[in-house]
Amino acid sequence: MGIYIGTSGYFFPDWSKTFYPKGLSQRLWLRYYVMHFPALELNSTFYAIPPQERIEKLVSQLPDDFVLTVKIPRSITHEESTKKELSNYILELENAIAPAKDKLVFKGFLAQFPVSFRFSRKNFEKLKAIVEALTRPLFVEFRNFSWRNEETMDFLKENDVGWVIPDVPALPELTRSEPLITTEVAYLRLHGRNAKNWYGGGDRYDYFYSDEELGEIAELVRLISSWTKDTYVFFNNCHMGQAAINAKKFAKMFGQQFPQGDLFE
Repeated sequence: MGIYIGTSGYFFPDWSKTFYPKGLSQRLWLRYYVMHFPALELNSTFYAIPPQERIEKLVSQLPDDFVLTVKIPRSITHEESTKKELSNYILELENAIAPAKDKLVFKGFLAQFPVSFRFSRKNFEKLKAIVEALTRPLFVEFRNFSWRNEETMDFLKENDVGWVIPDVPALPELTRSEPLITTEVAYLRLHGRNAKNWYGGGDRYDYFYSDEELGEIAELVRLISSWTKDTYVFFNNCHMGQAAINAKKFAKMFGQQFPQGDLFE
């Protein structure tokens, strides 16, 4: 029963003011990150599918026991596409992340759907098409609470697809944070609870979890991890490095001590 804690992305210029040491070259950021966390959710793939060479370079800096998950592109989850276009996108994505699979650090795809993606027959067919096309492991985050129903849960379990447990503001339509498990691996994404800016013009992920809030989430993780083989926890409140700071404190609640290794070895 492993608990793997990390952040949703690592390459943020504003982290140089809070997480990365002042003056540290950007080419060393990943190495520094790996010293502090055993897991990473790669989210740059949401905006564009990278060339295979870039993934190969990235995984060459990861230890063999590292946990890497990859967020699938918005062209798949957020945009309309034909079956042929969907197939081509996924083929390109699978080819791009092949080096991560070869090294065995790849632990799953993340498909995150927007809150506007509500449960309907049309959208359910789109979900089915994506699930059928992608290899496993696969985890799905539904921002819209309408997907929290028996039909969806049965479908995920039957197809070995993980339900992502989010932590978000308590707002209408948003999926609640509750211990729902559909595979032997649990997946949590902590977005912060910035209700004021969630639908506003500010940064919805500008949020810093208090110690009390982290303690509440830790209790949920302890419960879930008693049911599962592994549990992945990714902080997505990435504004100004708050995700990294919260993740380090959260890891200490589970006795995980970092940094490990030498930056210049």
